[in-house]
Amino acid sequence: METQNPALEEQTAERKRRSRRSAKAKRRRRNRRLGVLGVLSLLVLGTYLGGRFFFQGHFFPNTKINGVDCGLKNQEDAFQTVSDYLSTYKLTVHSEDGDLTVGAKDVELSYKNSDDLDRLLKGQDYDRWFMNLNSVYTYQVMETKVDDKALTRAVQSLKCMNPSTPRVSANPTLVYNEETGVYDVKAGEIGNIVDEIPFTEAVKTAMLNGDKEVDLLSKQFYLPSELNESSEVVQKAKSTADKYVKSVIKYQDGDTQEKITGKQIHKFVKISNEYEVSIDEDAVKKYVKKNIAKKFGAGDLTVIDSPGSGKIYVSDGDGDRVVNVPNEEKDLVKNIKSGKKTTRKPDYVTDFLYSSRGDIVQDDYIDINLSRQRVYVVIDDKIRVQSDCVTGNVSTGHATSTGIYKIAYKTTNHTMVKYNSFVYYWMPYETTYGIGLHDATWRGSFGGSIYRYNGSHGCINLPLTYARRIYQIVYAGMPVVVHY
Repeated sequence: METQNPALEEQTAERKRRSRRSAKAKRRRRNRRLGVLGVLSLLVLGTYLGGRFFFQGHFFPNTKINGVDCGLKNQEDAFQTVSDYLSTYKLTVHSEDGDLTVGAKDVELSYKNSDDLDRLLKGQDYDRWFMNLNSVYTYQVMETKVDDKALTRAVQSLKCMNPSTPRVSANPTLVYNEETGVYDVKAGEIGNIVDEIPFTEAVKTAMLNGDKEVDLLSKQFYLPSELNESSEVVQKAKSTADKYVKSVIKYQDGDTQEKITGKQIHKFVKISNEYEVSIDEDAVKKYVKKNIAKKFGAGDLTVIDSPGSGKIYVSDGDGDRVVNVPNEEKDLVKNIKSGKKTTRKPDYVTDFLYSSRGDIVQDDYIDINLSRQRVYVVIDDKIRVQSDCVTGNVSTGHATSTGIYKIAYKTTNHTMVKYNSFVYYWMPYETTYGIGLHDATWRGSFGGSIYRYNGSHGCINLPLTYARRIYQIVYAGMPVVVHY
């Protein structure tokens, strides 16, 4: 027979009840957690789906398009925002006249369309939008446009297009380098006349790209010079000029020397704006007179190129020879152009007049040629009257003196007291001894060799007709050149 223990049974039953209550509590807690998780899952899913849907039509935060913040904006708002910004856009042009501006409105700057924005939106990774919230996106995609006519008007109205003091870009120059002994080609200065076509294109490109500035001071948009350092005509001129300055001319006569090198020759070289290389003959002449004639000859030489007698040489020196400046000038030019080393003696003149007044003879003068027994009246470098004459008697020691004089005065119906001779026309030029030009009605012939055996006492005898004509055009102070 089995023995029952009520207390034990009760304990067992209580344990079972507690076990059932604990199991229920666990189920309730699990269910609550599942419910919370479910709610959270729904919230996350809803947020994700909502964000996914939102960013299918809106740009991610921190998105800049064409330099404008378009974060969280839809396509239409983004286009409007970028367009509004574009309307305030200005391009700064740095110029000699200061900073100039070209505004978007000036050129009718605008966007072509918003298709690029649609493409950007569709290209966003909106499935993982939550991973892109802190990322930065920068796009330069919206293609802009300008009105070309408005652009041309805007550019042409800029102050830099019409400078108050226009400067054309200069061609290169040739500059003598004393250290190297040849010419350097120096680039010419850039002017300030704008080359409109490339400058307009640069402004257009800058504005389409949204650039802030165009630097006109960089000189790249100014009209360039016609020639540059490598141009054939420039290099040819350099070659010729270099040849000239490589010449060395050494003058030597006894112990007297004068050496001419490139350091002096380059002062004679002239290079025109068209790059024609020549020798400045006036500069050469001055040099010859100052450095050759003075050093090697007797004084300065004046050459009278008389249309009647040809060249008449006059020197203010008292030596027996004088440097022939015209010939020496020509020879020196020839030596320079040879590009070679030359040693030479100066060309001398031994048959010349001595006078300290050679420089008074210019376009008007009376040329008395004793060898030809001929008088020429030259006015404006042209012979106006010419006549045979009879000069001083050589055989009696009354030969007419050579030299340069001036007509002292002129008068008619004059009696030469010393010789008790009446003349109709009297034009003295040497008053100390009473020498002058006059008619000689007592003579039957003039010219030839009469002066050698039947000449005057030193005066210039003329036929009456020619004496009258000469008297009519000569004047007091008119130079008189007497020579053989």
